[in-house]
Formats: sequence, structure tokens, C-alpha cells
Amino acid sequence: MRIRVHTRIAAILVCLLLALTLAGCVHANRTITFNSDGTGTYTYTIGFSAQMISLGGSTLTQGMDKFGAQIKQDGGTYGRYDDSGYTYWKYVRPFTSVTQLDTFLGQSPQTGSSSGSGVSSTPNPTDTVNATEQPGFFATTFHVTGQMSLVMPDANQSVRDLLKDARLSVAITMPGWVSAQNGGDLNGNTVTYTVHFGESATIDVTGGGLNLPHIALIAGGVLLALALFIVGLILLRRGNRPPVETAAYASTSPYYMPTQPGAEAPTFPATPAYPADELTAPPPLPESTPTSTPE
Repeated sequence: MRIRVHTRIAAILVCLLLALTLAGCVHANRTITFNSDGTGTYTYTIGFSAQMISLGGSTLTQGMDKFGAQIKQDGGTYGRYDDSGYTYWKYVRPFTSVTQLDTFLGQSPQTGSSSGSGVSSTPNPTDTVNATEQPGFFATTFHVTGQMSLVMPDANQSVRDLLKDARLSVAITMPGWVSAQNGGDLNGNTVTYTVHFGESATIDVTGGGLNLPHIALIAGGVLLALALFIVGLILLRRGNRPPVETAAYASTSPYYMPTQPGAEAPTFPATPAYPADELTAPPPLPESTPTSTPE
């Protein structure tokens, strides 16, 4: 999938101010935030100095506002604010796929005319970014490559003075981690590339994130299997338990009398009496007569 990040800023400024020599600048920042499922958010913020706004007049501001109106129709948001002598337009667009992100990054404000939708899709071949997505069951991998440049070797001194403080940046945020990057500023899982007038950068970022819905599905299946195993083990142990013999032993006793619900406790028979003469001591044995031994 091809994502074009092009710089129409220089062309706009050259058309407006080619014959002027003053110190002006433009700041443009693009941020791409990926989710593990390929969705995410694309934010484009562009600011012009007060001198630029004054010279561009209504053509410049109307084109920026029309671009914002188009973004709102597509489900995004935009706002305008002033900060430290600059006027900024910030456009935020959620995307549902890398293909849709491709379309968003191929668009920019159209300031050359006050008519139309205010959206331009003319690419600049010197500024391109290519992004690929490799979905996996447990994780999704993104690889972003490309070029970003503010090198203008044929610019005259007027243009150089105009754009001497110009700055462009692209920030790429991966959903979980950055596994490799080249030439950018790494901060956590975000890689930022920044160029000033006369500079260029090569974009190369690889990263990804866990596919949480699939992992949750696997974890739920494991927990369910474990629960079923525990229940089966408990039932098996109950089935192998030996029977209780207390009731059977009591029923064989001559004194066992089952009690009915609500009946009084049973009365056991008294111990049988024996004759008194049987209880007397036996008569003594006769004494033996000593016998004499003849001499």
C-alpha cells in the first residue's frame, strides 16, 4: 500500500511570495498512530507566520477552511488557533484501514483557488511514504518507508530567506513496539523524523502490536477447558468415595429400633434378671486328709 506524504507548502509559498524577500516560515507536522487491527488516527497540523497570513489573504485562509469542512464531512475534526505569531490549522481524521490512510495522506489543502472543495490530491514524487501491513494471529506488523525533503537546490535567495525557518515532521506511532528504525528520533513506540530547509530524511520504521481480540479468544478457551477439567475431577472423586456403613451396622443390632418422624424416642427392654441362687458363691471344696507314710 502506498501512502504519499507530499509537501505542497513550498509550491504554495513560491506562488504567493516568489518576488518578495522577507523572513517568513511554515511549520507542518503529520502524525500517524496505528492500532493493532490496522485502524488508527492521522493528524495534519500546518501553521503559517503572521506575515504569510497577511500576504496570502483570503485565498490562503479560505482554502485551509474548505479543507477542514471536507474533513468534517468525512467524519474528522479540524480547528484553527494562534500561537506565538503563527496561525495553525489542525486536521484529525480516524482511518479504518491502511488503504483509507493512503487516501488521506494523498490529500492536502488547495490554496490556489477559492472555488472547489479545497482539497488537492496532486502528489509530489520527491516526498513519498510506503506502508505495508502484515496481519498475524497473535500480532500485526507494520513497515513504513519513504523520503521527506525540503531540499530546493534551484531556490533563489528570496525563497531561501522566506523558508529559512521552515520545518516539516512526520511522527509514526506503533501500537505496541518499534522493532527497528533508521534515522529517526525514537521515544517509546514513536519514531519522529524532522527536516528543516535544505535537509532531507529517509523514513524506515518497523513495529507492531498484539492482536488482543485473538489473544483474548485463546485465553478464554484455555480458562474454559481448565474449569471443565476441575469440575470433572471433583465429580470423579465423589464417584469413587466408599459407601457409609453406619446405617447398615445399626440395623443388625438387636436393640436397633428405627424412629419414625414425630414419634417418641424408643424404650429399650430392661436387662433380664437371673435367680438369686445362681448368684451365690459355690460351696467350698472338702478338705483333704493328710495320709501318713508307713515307716
